Amino acid sequence: MSVGRFFRDVICAPYSIPIGLINYNVKTLGMCSKTSKKELDIMESTEHDVSYSGSVGHSGEDITSKSDYLVLNQAIQNILTDASNKETRNVSAESTTTVDCLFSLEEDPYDEYTIVLEDETEKKIGNDGRTYDLALFRCCPKVEQTTNITVITFDNITEEHYESIYNELDLHIENTLTETGSDTPSNMDMSVLSGMYIKSVLKQSIKSQIENQTNQNVNVNLTMDYTDRYGRCAYDYDDNGYLIVEETSCNGGLCEGKSKVLKQTVDIEILTKNIINTSMKLIMKNKNTIDSETTVTVNRITNYRVIVVSLLWNIIILFLLFKLFGMFLRRIN
Repeated sequence: MSVGRFFRDVICAPYSIPIGLINYNVKTLGMCSKTSKKELDIMESTEHDVSYSGSVGHSGEDITSKSDYLVLNQAIQNILTDASNKETRNVSAESTTTVDCLFSLEEDPYDEYTIVLEDETEKKIGNDGRTYDLALFRCCPKVEQTTNITVITFDNITEEHYESIYNELDLHIENTLTETGSDTPSNMDMSVLSGMYIKSVLKQSIKSQIENQTNQNVNVNLTMDYTDRYGRCAYDYDDNGYLIVEETSCNGGLCEGKSKVLKQTVDIEILTKNIINTSMKLIMKNKNTIDSETTVTVNRITNYRVIVVSLLWNIIILFLLFKLFGMFLRRIN
């Protein structure tokens, strides 16, 4: 501690004449104290939920002075919505195919016609440069029956909830700590706590139920009755018109073709569109004004040297006053 600070503590002690007595009993003097001030200002306008919390103040070894604040503006919606789309579809598909390759005829009891078909060939050049004999007939067709049922469903359930919140907040907090006396901490702890709590909650309960039902029935029946007296064979050729040997079965120079494919296709598209749209709007307006001021004055008497010197200081002051009073009386007489 410096000499100047020690002398200041002596003359500002609560029992020192005259400054200490004035500082302690009448008014806190600036020369005898140290003042710390902390402030918080919040000014805001929002359109959403607002939550502020915290503390402003001072903290030391033997004293704590704080101002706590809590501001909560909140809109709560309790929405129970039961929106359901119910769809019922009955889809049935049936395919019947009859393919008859009548290579033997009643008019040809000795199968002469069949033999002619078996021996009928033609020559084609393969993509490997060689010449192949291709059988032309007696390839019984294959059947492909396809039923394509496409179900397209648009289930659009939209729930739109609008919260329109307007909050005005004007918050001012001031915490002032004035310390007089010694700067040595005392053996006791002191806490000063001021609190400001504002809570604004708007609750709304909404219940709604929407139901949409759709029933659809689809029946498909494919029937094919096909008779082939020739059984024309099919082969694969490249862009230049040459036989693709790799995809053709050839034995002894005679190549066997593939059966032609008879296709029967039915495409059915089912479109179901169910739209449910629910909109709700909530408006909340709040205006909060907080003005808090906390002032704490602490007088410490913790330095015993200050106490002793202060008593000596009082003796000196009283002695000087006694001498001055004696001189004054002698001058009067």
